[in-house]
Amino acid sequence: MVSTVVIVTSPQGHYLAASITACRANELKPCAVRAVAAAKLALLVAPNGATT
Repeated sequence: MVSTVVIVTSPQGHYLAASITACRANELKPCAVRAVAAAKLALLVAPNGATT
C-alpha cells in the first residue's frame, strides 16, 4: 500500500484543505489522479478571501 497526503494552501500559505488516501502499489496512477482532483476541488471551493 502507498499513502498519499495532499495539503492545499493558498499562494500566501493559508491552509485550504487536505486529502489522505491509500492505494495499492500497482494502482499509483488512479491514486495520483484522485489526489490532484481533490486539490483542484479544494481550490475551487476555497473562500474568496483565502486566495487573496
